[in-house]
Amino acid sequence: MKYLEKWIEHLSSQPSLTIEGQIKVKGICKKHLGPRLEYAIIELMIEPSNVLDIEFSKELLALNEESKALLDAAIFGVFDVIMVTKLIPLKNIKIIFLSADIHPIDSNRAAFLKAGRDAGHKI
Repeated sequence: MKYLEKWIEHLSSQPSLTIEGQIKVKGICKKHLGPRLEYAIIELMIEPSNVLDIEFSKELLALNEESKALLDAAIFGVFDVIMVTKLIPLKNIKIIFLSADIHPIDSNRAAFLKAGRDAGHKI
């Protein structure tokens, strides 16, 4: 059975929560895991829209592929919250990634996923 397709079909048939005006949120992950640190900070602008849309600032578009993969994790973190954990999904929004603070050693996909979730909870 194609569970992912059924889930997407179910989500698209649900009503959407709406927001009024712009919301600026910051997602932060600074956690010590034994001898190492998980570090990620993202800043987003959320605006009302007719469809779900994602944009990136010019400085983020100029990042290398490895850093862009970290932003992908942040997107999935935001989606975890706005599409699944709320009673009604929030899907008619535009998400604009304004900035990302990436540490060369302590930043990883898990940290950006958690930062995305943190930002999602603040919407």
